[in-house]
Amino acid sequence: MLHKRAKSNTCIGLIKTKSGKLIIAGDRRLSWGWSLAQSMPRPKIAKRQGLLLGATGDGTLCSLFVNCMEIPKIGNKDLTSYMNNEFYNAIYNELVQHGYAEEHNLLKIPEDSYCELVVGIKKTVWSIVIANTDNNKDSAQGLIMIDEVNHPYATGCGGMAALGVLVHEQIKNKHLTEKHLLEALQTAAKLSPGCDSEIDILRE
Repeated sequence: MLHKRAKSNTCIGLIKTKSGKLIIAGDRRLSWGWSLAQSMPRPKIAKRQGLLLGATGDGTLCSLFVNCMEIPKIGNKDLTSYMNNEFYNAIYNELVQHGYAEEHNLLKIPEDSYCELVVGIKKTVWSIVIANTDNNKDSAQGLIMIDEVNHPYATGCGGMAALGVLVHEQIKNKHLTEKHLLEALQTAAKLSPGCDSEIDILRE
């Protein structure tokens, strides 16, 4: 078991309520291949510096970005500029500091590592993918890819199941609530082996 990387494949969901507030939810499943799975002792989501954060993928990377990374202050900066500059640099610096870089500080992400960080900030939702997209195993270069996405948004092992529930409820009710978000992740837990029903919720 020790040679396998911990995977936080999980389910992260994020909605905007009728009042315009964002709500994020995430389960606690952590797994090592098909040999061991457990519920993490702490949430996979966090609220820091006014941002809602959640992550799926490599367990170590997820914890770095959700719990440890220094969040830059946004002030009155344009959101697109902030996310693609200050926030990008914060992710990059965290990776370099923890050894995910080679000579000249080029990012080096292991081939089997992947992380998607979901950020809720000022009524907008952002997907940030940190991954090795290089087919050359010897170079193992890493990229940080940042995109604004629509809400509701759900990702991870149970993401598609949760998103289906959220879209259905949005069409039926016009607006989504915390109850809808909880039900979506509970449904994902019943369908996906990568997430469980221990669900945490945070509000903007």
